[in-house]
Amino acid sequence: VIDQFHPWPRDALISVAERSLDNVPSEYLDLGSEAKKNLAMHMAEEHLSVAKMSEHYLETQRRYNYVTPKSFLEFLNFFDRLLIYKQSQLQSKIDRFKNGLATLQNTTSDVTKLQETLKITMKTVEEKRAKADEIMNKISSQKVIAERNKEAASIEKQNANEESENASKIEKKAEDELQEARPKLEKAKEAVNCLEKTMLTELKNLKKPPAGVDKVT
Repeated sequence: VIDQFHPWPRDALISVAERSLDNVPSEYLDLGSEAKKNLAMHMAEEHLSVAKMSEHYLETQRRYNYVTPKSFLEFLNFFDRLLIYKQSQLQSKIDRFKNGLATLQNTTSDVTKLQETLKITMKTVEEKRAKADEIMNKISSQKVIAERNKEAASIEKQNANEESENASKIEKKAEDELQEARPKLEKAKEAVNCLEKTMLTELKNLKKPPAGVDKVT
């Protein structure tokens, strides 16, 4: 059995490559006609170069490496599948990038709004803090006045206690003196009770009453 493969000419390879590229959806391969023709020519050249190197391999190593039209078709098919796969990966990354960018933009917008809200909130906080400081100052002033009044009241209370204590001492002293004088007073009452009105009249009529009698009259 003789295995013999008839290679395709360069133009046939280019034509087949162009048709294969035409079948690729435009979202995966968006090339102009000139760029697409150049790509098909490059594919054909690569296929022919591999066939030439296979001949050199046979001459030097005495081994066969078959390069057939089927190999070229498989190469085109592999290129199409690899292109679609890579473009899908790239599109997925682009979509992720767009989503991330949109998220960053939304986040930036949210942060800007939060900063504006924070400014308003901080202004309100400063106003309330100023009012609170004013109230605290008033309370401190009132506290100082209250402490002074308390101190003055304490002094007055102490003075009142001292006065009360002195009054108690004076009262006790007066009471003691009264108790001491009470017997003399009782004796004086008894002496006065012994006097009659006629006696007092008689004493008043004396021109020179005896010593001590003038005090009675």
